[in-house]
Amino acid sequence: MAFSGKYDRSIYYFLLLSGAWLLRSANIVKGTALMGYGRFDLNFRTSLIVLVVTTPILFILILHFGLNGAIIGMTLSAFITYLTTAFIFNRFKQRAAHAL
Repeated sequence: MAFSGKYDRSIYYFLLLSGAWLLRSANIVKGTALMGYGRFDLNFRTSLIVLVVTTPILFILILHFGLNGAIIGMTLSAFITYLTTAFIFNRFKQRAAHAL
């Protein structure tokens, strides 16, 4: 192998980040559906909420815990993104159903 053991210590971090990436990917369909309905404002609102809530959390965790804080922060950010998107998307679905 070309890297024979050089990156073995990074596998732990990669596995943790994979969970965060999986959570973020779960929102792609919902965001695309909202854009398909022409509701770009809801995607913007979700992004703004997540940015305002997670940025201070990320900075604090990185400051206190370094690389581990970054991974915890990214995972927490992905979880908050997932919850925020799910909440806004479900509200949109409920309002759209009542409009019919």
